[in-house]
Amino acid sequence: MPTNDNIGTAEDRFATTDKKGEYSLELPPGFYDVIATATAFSPHCEKIRIKGKATKRHDVVLKVSPVTSKELD
Repeated sequence: MPTNDNIGTAEDRFATTDKKGEYSLELPPGFYDVIATATAFSPHCEKIRIKGKATKRHDVVLKVSPVTSKELD
């Protein structure tokens, strides 16, 4: 019988970075949409997969929003 490794979660989870920009979440195996946002930066969205009980490192680099940079000039 195949195992279901796409449990995911039914609700949104939120994490806030620390002063070094690091964050941590515990999630069951599955596919997730990771969305990173910060004031004055363009949002970043990406789908990731977590397998089994593995630890997954996921780095995100946000880009300065072109709209914001024009407003600050």
